[in-house]
Amino acid sequence: ALAQKPRWPEFANGQKSIYLFLVVAAVLVAIVGISHVHYLTMRAMDNDIRSIARIFQDMRDGNIRVDYPIEFADFKKIFTYLRHSGMKMVKQQQRLRSMGLIDHLSQQHNRRAFEKRLDALFERAKSTGPSSVLIIDLDHFKQVNDNYGHDVGDNLIVGFSDAVKRLVRGTDFLARLGGDEFC
Repeated sequence: ALAQKPRWPEFANGQKSIYLFLVVAAVLVAIVGISHVHYLTMRAMDNDIRSIARIFQDMRDGNIRVDYPIEFADFKKIFTYLRHSGMKMVKQQQRLRSMGLIDHLSQQHNRRAFEKRLDALFERAKSTGPSSVLIIDLDHFKQVNDNYGHDVGDNLIVGFSDAVKRLVRGTDFLARLGGDEFC
């Protein structure tokens, strides 16, 4: 006895059309469903990313909110950590400002904070070795103030300070010593 090949069921002409229609409809429903789930997921992720970007902006502005809209449960733990850390950082910044250790214009550490840090570095150098200090003086800064006014000079100080802050490592210490001098 020869083994017979499995055969596809035989359909009448009308049944083939209905069967084909049902298969095509099922595929279309699956595609639409998957597309909709993809759209909802991407929208939720976009909202969560915007919320995370907002918390960083709020940290820079020194104003952390109590609640931010987060849709993915996996992001909630990270976001809770960021919010908690951001609130601690904002409080620390406020404390430093109230102690007079932040320069009002550049929003960087001032000379007093630098001198405290330098003392700590000298102490630490006894056990860990030397550290480096870089002092930067903006050339011809007085001419900027004289020729263009103090508002332009202030903008130059703020812009320079922001540019240097973006370049230094998180472990580095940036201070405005006064005028056009940074360290």
